This record gives sequence, C-alpha cells and structure tokens, in this order.
Amino acid sequence: MSIPVKHFNFEQTGAPQCTGEPGSMIAVLDACLVNGFNLNPIDSLSVTGGVATVSVSAGHGFTDDMVVLIEGATPTALNGEKRVTNASTTTFDFDATGVADGAATGAISCKTAPAGWEKAFSGTNVAVYRMPAFGSNSHYLRVDDTDPQWARLRGYESMTDVDTGVGPFPTTTQSAGGLYWYKTATSSASYKSKWVIVADDMFMYWLGQEQANGAEHYCYAFGYPVSYRAGDTYHAFVSGERTDPSSAPGISCLAAPNATACRYLSRASTQIGGAEEVRMYGGGVFSSWYIGSASTPFVYPNIADNSLLLASPYMIVEFSTNVIRGEIPGFYMPLHNKALQNRDVVSDIVQLPGRSLLFHYGARSIGSVMIDITGPWR
Repeated sequence: MSIPVKHFNFEQTGAPQCTGEPGSMIAVLDACLVNGFNLNPIDSLSVTGGVATVSVSAGHGFTDDMVVLIEGATPTALNGEKRVTNASTTTFDFDATGVADGAATGAISCKTAPAGWEKAFSGTNVAVYRMPAFGSNSHYLRVDDTDPQWARLRGYESMTDVDTGVGPFPTTTQSAGGLYWYKTATSSASYKSKWVIVADDMFMYWLGQEQANGAEHYCYAFGYPVSYRAGDTYHAFVSGERTDPSSAPGISCLAAPNATACRYLSRASTQIGGAEEVRMYGGGVFSSWYIGSASTPFVYPNIADNSLLLASPYMIVEFSTNVIRGEIPGFYMPLHNKALQNRDVVSDIVQLPGRSLLFHYGARSIGSVMIDITGPWR
C-alpha cells in the first residue's frame, strides 16, 4: 500500500539540513523525494485488534501523521508505507486492519518514506529528478545547486544526461539560466534553512523561510498538476523566482498569482510548440499581488462558525491565450488575514473533513497558503 502525500521538514529526525553550502539542497531532495531517511531497526512489532505497535528502544524520532516505510516483516501485510499514530519516544502505532493478532518476525526496519521520485542523472552539485508514476513520458527537473544561497532549476521534456535535454521549460530565451529556488538566508555552512517539502509521486512544493528573522518566505513547485485537458501529456509545471532572490526574495512565489516570468508549463494545451508561460487564478485574486494577504478584511476564526475558511481551486492560466489549463493539487487559499503561525497544522476544517493542512507564509510576510498534507490530491 502506498500513501500518496508525504510531508518533510528540517526538524524531523535524520533529515538533511539545507545550509549555505553547494549541494545541500540536493541532499534534501534526495532524502525526501528518492531515498527516505532516519532508518531504524525495529525491536518488536505486534498487532492487536487491527492496530500495529512498533517498538524502537533507542527512540525512533517519528511524529504523528508522518509516513514511514516498514520493511522485512512477516506477515508481509505489515510492510509498506504506514501513517504514524500515537507516537511516543520509543513506540508508535499504525493501522493494520485485516492482519491477525500476534507478533511479527524478521529483521524489521522503518524509515521516513520517500515521495516516490527517482534521480535520473547526477553530477557535481547537479541532479536531475523525474516522476515514474506519470509513465514513460515523465518530464525531468534539473537542479543546479552550485551557489551557496540558491539553486537554478529548469524542466525538460526528456534528458539523456545531467547536462543534455530537449524541450526546456522555461526556454533559455525565457530565462537564461533557469528559475531560482531560494535555499538559505546566508552563505554560512552553519546556517540551517527552515525548509519544508510536501509531495506526492507527481508533484512537490518547496517551502521555507528566506531570512533568519523570519521576514521573508518562499513557496515554489514542480510536477504534474491536475489538467483539465483530456489526455494531457505536456502539462509539467515549474515555478520559481525570475531573478536573483537576494534583491526581492519571495516576490515570484505561488502566493503572488499575477507575477510574470516565474511559472511555466512544458507546452500549451495544443500540445505543440515550446514552453508556455502561465499565471494563477483562484479565490478572486487574479489581479491581486498576494493571496492570504494581511489586507484581507476577514478575521480568523470566522465568528459565525468559529472556522477556518478556504478558497480553491488555484488554477493555472496560459498567459498568451487565457486558457485555464488545470489546477495545482492540494493547494488552498486561506480567506483570513494571517490566520496562523508558520508551519502550523490544522485538522478540523469543515470544508475538508479528515484532512490536515499545513499553513505557510507565502511571500514577503503578507501572503499565506495552506497545503494538504493528508491527501490524496487526485
């Protein structure tokens, strides 16, 4: 069994740190998207009444709602991706409905489950990722992590090695070196960025805090959104900063719906031609600079029903034609002004029963977004 949506952050046990060093972002992407992290040998695993209890006497470091990968257990139904519940320092539970009561056997281990991507190519401080879940036409993301403070990113329709690809998005004309993803507030190897990744096997968000004082934040994405076009095979999406982020960090993040030269699809809805620039629309903010803005008049919680209210979907609009191509998955717009603290998780939203959403300041401290960390997104 696969649990489609996973969330990762810099505070999780065993997670790599993104610092002011070349290659540190790639280490984070490898761990979260491809390999997993925080591998632990399990001392005991037993099932009682459809609930499995794991014991790791040395401590496991997992928290509720994290997704772990269990391997090496007999019965084999206990293996696979499991969502953690009732976590303590040395034990945690997961759902084992249908498994007979008793103790598991084998050399059993657990680790933070990766999102299900693959690393197609690699070089010195450069890596290329793709999403096998989309099939043989899966597009590629090239990450150049040479600079201490930001990486340069570009999507490709296909690649044959770490430096060679066809169908780039954005093209070199649209962005000579690719878009920027911010890594860290300083070039110091000791500074640790407050990064967050939320991903399924076809889409990922890179979130974080740009300045040590918490004044600026970013929200970028890559992957396959939900397309409104039947049979769409060229809707891979990438967003990022259009210029060196040190001058205006966060200005082009996903919370700024009408920003230009910072979001692209691999092709237009016609499925021909090259990269298509896009902008965003949702919740009546097509011309507004930021969603979840501090200038929004609605307070939190909503007094009428003591709730957090959201707008969705957040749609992708082809810039040249105004064709609404689709929507990015698991992404919601809070209708309140600065409803919560950064990285707060809310689980009692009336509009989305059974879902937990992560709150994140979207851009320059005045925009905010919420991302579903439960799923599924599709």
